Amino acid sequence: MMIQTPLNGAVWVHAGLKPPDHIGRVATAAGGVVLQGPPKYRQAREVLESGIPAMLQHDADLEPAPQPTLFGPDESWLSEQHSCVVVSSRAGWVPPPSTEGRERLRQAVLTSRTSHAHATRSEPSRPFVAMVALSHKWLTSRESRREVISALRSVGAPIGLMLEKAMDPLDTVQAVEGLVTLVTELESVAVFRCDHGALGAMAFGATGGSIGIGTSTRHFLDPDDNSWADFTDRTPRVFLPFIMGWWKGSRLAYYEEDPMFRSCSCPVCRGASLARFQDEALRAEADAHSVACWADLARRLQDEDPGHRADAWLRLCQTAYDNLDAIEDTSGLLQAPSRQLKAWLRFAGVPAV
Repeated sequence: MMIQTPLNGAVWVHAGLKPPDHIGRVATAAGGVVLQGPPKYRQAREVLESGIPAMLQHDADLEPAPQPTLFGPDESWLSEQHSCVVVSSRAGWVPPPSTEGRERLRQAVLTSRTSHAHATRSEPSRPFVAMVALSHKWLTSRESRREVISALRSVGAPIGLMLEKAMDPLDTVQAVEGLVTLVTELESVAVFRCDHGALGAMAFGATGGSIGIGTSTRHFLDPDDNSWADFTDRTPRVFLPFIMGWWKGSRLAYYEEDPMFRSCSCPVCRGASLARFQDEALRAEADAHSVACWADLARRLQDEDPGHRADAWLRLCQTAYDNLDAIEDTSGLLQAPSRQLKAWLRFAGVPAV
């Protein structure tokens, strides 16, 4: 049986449980939005009522009901109001490989099957995604990858994969290799709640996914882990496509005379300097810039023949790596590539340091 692919290569913005006031602007730029939990906040309902394509991701913290409740009161409202929604199962959290991790993987598969069957009976025309939140450690060895692939194949529905780590789950070549293995060997996998690594996954065969609007929505976290939090620097984090990295606005002050930072040509900046994002009051504009930039990369990859997308992605990574050398030559400030950028290049056989 052919598995329906809900996103058809699209990468949407991941808004999380409480979307910001400017979610409509960035969701429009991305072409769609992923919301977590029932749409109880005004911002969520407004963006859904606007007709923007949406996916409702169930909140992983909700207690499972005795019977499946995929379409409760809020979801019924969503079905009535919105014609192009994708729905998901609850996110099954799978800890690192261990006796507990393997049992949780088994439970995630069973829950996904039950939710898929219920969704098929309730709303057979609705696209459905079985969400699995996977510890990055399942990606880093061939044996654990085989276990995951075998388990997820048995779900019989498109898989929505979220990767867990306190920092960057794609910061090693083993993790990148594992992600590529999953999206190439499974029939339909989308990578959600990610950073620009979702674009790399799409280039290698993922059916789409989402990129978080904030730090906490750019990867999945164990609910008890808050080690990512940084309350000392409140400047927005900005995506810089020319180096494939996310920088705090406070860092941009050191590079404002560099040509790559002095003028940004994205539809939001329109030639303005990136250094302005050291102002925390410009968070909404910084988010719009970031979405505009990664959405442009997504479109460029989508325009490539599917057989050439992986090479196109790796060329973008190589260009970003080269740009860091150019920035050092201009500014005199050494800026190391991100661990993820090095991981993608090492995966391609480039000795990035």
